[in-house]
Amino acid sequence: MLINQSTQFLIEELTLITEYGKYDITPAIDELNIFDNMFFPCMSGSVMITDSMGLSEKLKFDGNEFLKMKLTKSKDAPTSFFQFEKIFRVYKIGNKTNINQTAKTYVLNFVSEEYLLSEQQKVSQSFKGKYSNIVFNILSNYLKLTKDAKNGKSKIGNIVETNGAQHTYIAPTITPFGAIDQLCKRSVYKNNKPDFLFFENSDGYHFVPLSQLLMQQPFYEINCRPKNIEENLKDELLGARKFKVISQSNVAENIKNGSIAG
Repeated sequence: MLINQSTQFLIEELTLITEYGKYDITPAIDELNIFDNMFFPCMSGSVMITDSMGLSEKLKFDGNEFLKMKLTKSKDAPTSFFQFEKIFRVYKIGNKTNINQTAKTYVLNFVSEEYLLSEQQKVSQSFKGKYSNIVFNILSNYLKLTKDAKNGKSKIGNIVETNGAQHTYIAPTITPFGAIDQLCKRSVYKNNKPDFLFFENSDGYHFVPLSQLLMQQPFYEINCRPKNIEENLKDELLGARKFKVISQSNVAENIKNGSIAG
């Protein structure tokens, strides 16, 4: 199979894992969306299914299902960097619509398992050390993540060492991701600005300063040209549908919320 358009992906596996067994739902999917966001700790997504076998009634979705997926581009195309394998947790089923008497459509919403694990426990502990070490401690001890993971498991990615001496942090009975969010606001890098971000992508969970991300050499150049009209496959793959500036520098607001008040 040769990929001719950027919208084409090869779904090697899309398996729903339940207490009743494993089910290949690849033939039933209509749409698959996967999201990663620097302002949300975990990857998430949704899959729209056309069900003519009564799968939802048989499986009785209760939030304990897993979704294992493996996506690639065609093996004949030079797009080896477009490979993705991960196991998600299904947390919601919605948008049910009856097509006819025997078929219906619905959407399975999924998220990384660590998000649900974080919501089910609290951190009430005193930590000492660099904030970056505390983040690594929380990820490894509370969410059971490691630097090396296989078979679709999440892992710890890039944890950048924070600036400054040893610190004491007391987690006030808060979720692990909530504690890491507080540490992001306290951590500073070489520029002594609190610009650390915590997020997950296909390479794992990262705790990195925005200033360091902006200093890196770009991996690819994203274009906003119309899609599926050019023969250049690389330009097609690296095209964006739209560009939006979420926020810009506001000194008055930064002083008000305490970012630079000190």
